[in-house]
Amino acid sequence: MKQFTLQNRQLIIVGEALRDLPTNDFKTNRAKHKLLKLINKKFEEYAEDEKLLIETHAEKDADGEPIKLDGGNYKIDKANTKQAQKEINELGDMKAVIVYGEFALDIKPAIEYILNYEGHIDAKMGQGLFDLIEAYEKEEEK
Repeated sequence: MKQFTLQNRQLIIVGEALRDLPTNDFKTNRAKHKLLKLINKKFEEYAEDEKLLIETHAEKDADGEPIKLDGGNYKIDKANTKQAQKEINELGDMKAVIVYGEFALDIKPAIEYILNYEGHIDAKMGQGLFDLIEAYEKEEEK
């Protein structure tokens, strides 16, 4: 099965880089969006895992429900702050395996486009595209 591996924490920057990468033709755009869909699916899983992890370390109300602050964030129990941060970092370091087997031919034009892209790339986009290509090429070499 064709796949490549990123760290969970790389998913957002790779997804943003793909989203912001301009394309000029339908074939490349379609390939980019197929790849972006796979990345976004993994990011949604990661975000849900992170939310559940944070909820376990949040202060609870009288009903045992996590307390939310005005901005929508959870109020972390001060006694759990270090442990919560440690677990959040560990979750970010975990591998996110992007399985693209059935889309192998579909995403290839996007990979080729990225490799040959000559437009402007800022630092953030450059890091996201670099992470993506490194992970993709590492698996292709196997």
